[in-house]
Order: sequence, then C-alpha cells, then structure tokens
Amino acid sequence: MRSYSFHFSFDHIPMVMTRKRHTMLVLVNQKGQYVLGKKNAYPEGISRFVGGGIDEGEDAAVGAARELQEELGVVVDPTVLIPLAHLTNTVSLPNKPDTIFETFLYGYVLHDEKLNPADDLDGVAYVNSEEMEQLIARFESLPNDVINPRTGDAPFRWSDYGNFAAKVHRIGVDEMCEWWKEKNGT
Repeated sequence: MRSYSFHFSFDHIPMVMTRKRHTMLVLVNQKGQYVLGKKNAYPEGISRFVGGGIDEGEDAAVGAARELQEELGVVVDPTVLIPLAHLTNTVSLPNKPDTIFETFLYGYVLHDEKLNPADDLDGVAYVNSEEMEQLIARFESLPNDVINPRTGDAPFRWSDYGNFAAKVHRIGVDEMCEWWKEKNGT
C-alpha cells in the first residue's frame, strides 16, 4: 500500500473530512468499468468511489469490506481486497488546530455480484476510463459556493470537496491500473 500526504487549507471542512479515518473502494467490473456510488445530494454528473467512515478501533480493510456490504450489498472477506493507497490529509482551517484525516483506498474486481445500492447511496454509475477522466475534471471544477446540503451539517464548499475527491480518484485509478499491470505482466 503506497502512502501519500496532502495538505489542504479550507475555510469550511467538507463533511467527509470530519471523520478521522475513511475508506474508499476502487471497484472494477468484468467489462473494465469503474463502479461508483451516486447520491442525489451531489452536483449533477458527480459520482464517487464507494466507501465511508472506519469505526473506532476497526481495521481499515475490515471497514472497507463493511462499507462494500452496506452500500452495495456485496459481501467479501477483507483479505481479498487489494490494498492500494493510504492518504494522510492535513486540513488547516482558520483559527483552528490542523485536523488529520486518513483515507485508505482498496481495490476489488467485481464478478457477477448483484449490486443493491443502499445505506446512503441513491444508485450506481458505471464509467469507462475516459469517463473517469472526465469525472476527475468535473471534481476539479466544482463551484466555490458555500453550501449546507442537509440540516445540521456544517457548511462547506463543493470546490474543496472536489479538490480532495479529484486527488483520491486520480490515485485510486492510477494504483488500480498499476496493480492490474503487475497482475497481468503487462
């Protein structure tokens, strides 16, 4: 599992970064498509890797397997997940101490599992490599407006979320492609 470190300076922290530890899964189906989660709360054209928070004391791979089951109904043994990357994200906010937020990326090649979006997902998106590149570009161009999408959630900027998500998706795609090349000797 390759390690990466990033530093972000925000005036509002994206909700995903309010958890200390988070996992995301780079899912690829037998057609070579990336399988992403959709949420109605996201801007149009935005989907993301499946994943979520890692519980206190929970192993990252166990958390990834749990999130896969919660969000898509796919049950896997954590040992079959492909460890791709560990991102340590330092977040600076005005007049507050820095926050450290970790993201663990795992890969998994889906076979014929039936996908049942649940938990907080509203659907599934299937994208090819070119469409993934377009998604990463959309993350990087999300609006800078401060929003509060749900009652009780702290405000944040879609552009800040997009800056983080673009890095995660770029690393996830690159690491999964590298794993695939090593596995197949190409």
